[in-house]
Amino acid sequence: MTPLTPRTLASRFARAVQLVPVVFMLLLAAAVLLGEASELTGLRPLAGAWGSRAFLILLVLVTAGLSRQLKIWETVAPPMRFALAPAIPGLVLAGYAIAVRPLPAGKRAEWFLGADHVRHLMFVPELQGAGNLSYAQQSYPRAWQTLVTAVWSATGGRPDADGFRSLVDLMSTAAWFLPAVLSVATGSLAVHVGRRVGLGERGRGEAPIAVAGLGAAAMVLWPSFLSIYQALGFENSFVGGIVLAVVAVEVIARKDGGGLAAVGVVLAAAVVCAHCWQLLLPAVGVAFIVLAGPLLARGDLRTRAVLLWGVLAAGLVATPALVAVFTVIGIQHATDAGVKAPRPAAMLLVALLCSTWLAVRHREDRRMVGLWLVVLFPCLTGLALAARVGIPVTQYYPSKLLWHSATLGLAPLAVVAVSAWRRLTPAALENDTGPVVPLAGVLRVVTGVGGLLVLGVALIAPAGAFVGAWSTVRGPVVLDAVTSPGADGAQVVWLGTKGDDTIGRILLDFYRAGHTAARTPQPPLDVSQECALLKAASTPTVLSDRAPDEVRRRYSCVPAVRVIPVPR
Repeated sequence: MTPLTPRTLASRFARAVQLVPVVFMLLLAAAVLLGEASELTGLRPLAGAWGSRAFLILLVLVTAGLSRQLKIWETVAPPMRFALAPAIPGLVLAGYAIAVRPLPAGKRAEWFLGADHVRHLMFVPELQGAGNLSYAQQSYPRAWQTLVTAVWSATGGRPDADGFRSLVDLMSTAAWFLPAVLSVATGSLAVHVGRRVGLGERGRGEAPIAVAGLGAAAMVLWPSFLSIYQALGFENSFVGGIVLAVVAVEVIARKDGGGLAAVGVVLAAAVVCAHCWQLLLPAVGVAFIVLAGPLLARGDLRTRAVLLWGVLAAGLVATPALVAVFTVIGIQHATDAGVKAPRPAAMLLVALLCSTWLAVRHREDRRMVGLWLVVLFPCLTGLALAARVGIPVTQYYPSKLLWHSATLGLAPLAVVAVSAWRRLTPAALENDTGPVVPLAGVLRVVTGVGGLLVLGVALIAPAGAFVGAWSTVRGPVVLDAVTSPGADGAQVVWLGTKGDDTIGRILLDFYRAGHTAARTPQPPLDVSQECALLKAASTPTVLSDRAPDEVRRRYSCVPAVRVIPVPR
């Protein structure tokens, strides 16, 4: 028996952390499966606490069964020195969530109370009202929200003021952990890429591989990948990024191609993509072809039968979400501009170049070429979508697809960067003479210091969420307003700023999302538009922290307006 030393404990912990992304993805797949099964059988487990607890127990059992059947431990990198290094950025990001617990709830979740986060939050009471995963009223894909709903309902969450506070706390924390899991997945992918291309060979040891994993994981915390997308509330983009990283690991990490187990993980990824971010399905499809191709070509009849059964099962579970999106919404929905989704153009270019360089250099390795295709395909999908519907590639949906290629490409980028840095060592240049050697030394120092600065910025940048850098509202003010006694009856919020008024009004839908599909207008409204909302209500009500007489003067368009005071 191996003695338990700090080094062995760290190695075991690192191996366990590497499994988090694939286990998370299988949890989502299981949530979809159980949610759809509940809908088909007429059961409503998510509607109450005990039903949700039973749902979670089944969820854990199904996930454990899938993990065992799909042999997910085969994708864990072998023990090595510095094995925990690639997980450090993700663990630091998770540590932020623990460190800020003493802050008031409104301040702690202020970054979350805005943009698309509040719309994702609305799906939770809606799913609780439905009791299962149904696309009858809402076509938006909701694998991630189904899991959150199960946890919230199991804790006794209800559509009241206390339930709202508990949901904001739960979902803001859960959303914060998404990029942490993505960071771990990206670091793990970089480790596997480094091993596959021989980054630790020729006496270089394991340190270069660990550094590549650390660098790739840290870059996920850069503003282009974390701050901007988290502030905009693109939760499903983080989920999709995790799924793609898991798929990429399956493509290159399994011994002997992985067989049916690797294909099974990719099919589960396809189910999750169908229920979170359908435009990533082409990239998942490429991974399926890479892994299933040899099985179809050389497998026996039983292997082919199991493969066919898996494809049919995954297709059956994915169908409701795909039908809802492509029949109710349609591809022309991609022409909607949405919010501006910045794309890391320079990082995308460098990542694609590095991925292509590795694929060309190792072109005899079918799975390295497969990895290159998985990295490339979100970008190609974005370009094809833009051309198909006649929009710029910089617009909302194509831009998000470019972000996915850039994010997935961080792993090969880090491997190439570390490989290039290693070539600047004195040992690598021992046969060179002249000015090349001192110049290489200077470049080595510069790049080393630059790498440390980049790592430092990546680890410090997330703190911006808790000092107002990501905020669009005053969190404590909005949270107190929406949970004021009687707030559930208001149609309009007046707190003094456009952001607070708009987000506050949208959040009021929390109280009614479980029993009606009607939603308040999402854009900011002027007084005349707010008056229209009040006139349409049976009991016109305004939620405000201003004096009642001042509120009535502002909304004199409705003489009998009711005012719900918000304590200052």
